Amino acid sequence: MNIQYSKWNKNEMKILNNSLRNILDTKEPQLYFPIMSLFFYIHNTPNSHRLIDFKRNNYIKEILSIENSKEYNSNMIIKANVINKMDQSNTETNLFCKTIPLLDPIHYLLNNYSFTKKRNPLLPSNYNFNTVVKVNDMNNMAYIDVFFSFLVSKIAESNKNPSFPTYYGSCNGLGNYKHDISEDIDEFENHEGFHKVNKIIDIEEFCSKDDFDDSDDSDDSDDSDDSDDSDDSDDSSNNDYIATFKKFPVIHLFIETLEGTLEDIIQKYMNLELLRSCLFQVTFALIYLQKHYYFTHNDLHINNIMYVKTDRPFLYYKYNNQYFKVPTFGKLFKIIDFGRSIFTFRKKTYMNDVFSKYGEAEGQYTHPPQVSFLKTEYKDMVYPSYHFDLCRLAITMIDEIRYNHDDDLEDEEYYQNFLDFLKFLVTDKNGTRLDKEKDNFDLYIKISRDACNCLPKDVIVNPFFHCYRVKKKQFPKSTYYSV
Repeated sequence: MNIQYSKWNKNEMKILNNSLRNILDTKEPQLYFPIMSLFFYIHNTPNSHRLIDFKRNNYIKEILSIENSKEYNSNMIIKANVINKMDQSNTETNLFCKTIPLLDPIHYLLNNYSFTKKRNPLLPSNYNFNTVVKVNDMNNMAYIDVFFSFLVSKIAESNKNPSFPTYYGSCNGLGNYKHDISEDIDEFENHEGFHKVNKIIDIEEFCSKDDFDDSDDSDDSDDSDDSDDSDDSDDSSNNDYIATFKKFPVIHLFIETLEGTLEDIIQKYMNLELLRSCLFQVTFALIYLQKHYYFTHNDLHINNIMYVKTDRPFLYYKYNNQYFKVPTFGKLFKIIDFGRSIFTFRKKTYMNDVFSKYGEAEGQYTHPPQVSFLKTEYKDMVYPSYHFDLCRLAITMIDEIRYNHDDDLEDEEYYQNFLDFLKFLVTDKNGTRLDKEKDNFDLYIKISRDACNCLPKDVIVNPFFHCYRVKKKQFPKSTYYSV
């Protein structure tokens, strides 16, 4: 994949920046983020960080309005002017804007960054260090999310695999960011740092909602799944607390608007053949990413699989000289939210800092030490698992299917056969059904270490998908996907 830079016209950039300031309330907007420096030289000039961008087909040119926003997070649907450079067409369309923090919100709330006290950036300070290193770290989960969204968009645009959304751009700056602190607020109340930061943030209290649409939630998406987590059962009647950080470093990611989530499909339609098609599409996409990018998503659940409508009745796939004709039922499924991803591109591994010491997912995988000269001895090295993604997805599918449909369909043979396949996927090397385990972070660790039946390249040839197999003479010569 060829990575090139594109330089914006100053007048066009001014239009986009004005819309960012006036509509999204984002100050000091710029396009540069640290991963760019791996691919082209960024000069130390006043406009270099504002005008240099990744070259691609689709660009957001101006934000016109906010069409839909959330009380619980900073993600939104916007109306925007966009341009396709291939045919030079300008259109007005809705885009999804995902707002991602560049600093860890929890560490911010505990006063571990330089915000409550201003210090000279040229003089030593461990708090300045924490702030500057995090914002400039190429493995920052925000930059990982944006950069891989850009890469997979190029995959889809080049017709190599259709299971990824179109990327329209990104922009970072100082804006407002909302973060749900409901589960942590009792602990924060006893922390001295929180009371200092509390003076410069807003905390709103909302009546607890049992069901709200978090299909575009980026940071706490695994917490929003329906689960039987007993830790939360005692607090189910409590209110929700949302912290709003002002002038907070964020990056806005702009992608195409998608129709709905796999959770919506399970709740509303419950077409098992549609779910089979979804599983095949996702599995083949993972095979492609694992082969070319050594990729693990690490948070693939039913809200991170979304779909768009399609008029293509079938998708055709070729794998190891086996040919598949997959019905779409009018829906093309796409993988989103790469904020916990680990991947390799051009011989560099992007080891997401969410897995580092004090990171949100510390302990899931072995992470290189933060101090380069520190020799750390690990008893058991835990590397990213190619089994993780399909196992985690199957667990959330089982939970949602049984919660919504078990009473109606438990006696149906085709229903039980479908569940039996999912149960096979979630059975670990010890014979334990991981969907029976408590749904918390310990489950993520168990999946990383013990899942053994979810390797995509093995799953794709499972008899469960034999119904899609066709002979070569029934297969199109050009319009198909392969790895």
